[in-house]
Amino acid sequence: MGETTKVGVFGAAGRMGATVCRAVDEHPELELVVAVDPGAAGLPLREATGVDV
Repeated sequence: MGETTKVGVFGAAGRMGATVCRAVDEHPELELVVAVDPGAAGLPLREATGVDV
C-alpha cells in the first residue's frame, strides 16, 4: 500500500460529519487525523462520531 491521505473533518459530531469520519476510518488509503465539532468539545472521538481510533 502507498502513502495514506490525511483527512480532517469539521462538524464531526453531526450526522454527515460522523458518517464521513466512519467512511474515512474504514478506507485503507485514508487516515483520520483530526475531527472537530464545537458542540462536542471534550468528548472522546468514539462518543462524538462512533469511530474508535
